[in-house]
Amino acid sequence: MAVHLHDKDLPDRDGKYYVIATETTYSRSGGQRKITLGRRLDVQK
Repeated sequence: MAVHLHDKDLPDRDGKYYVIATETTYSRSGGQRKITLGRRLDVQK
């Protein structure tokens, strides 16, 4: 699985990354997903 990230504060980190793992937790206020990123999949511009 891969994700595309966009960061307006650090645009050099924008790109497509491999997802190594996901962890989902739930509470009364809702759910939260934590992802562990692997290697960058696209070439930097």
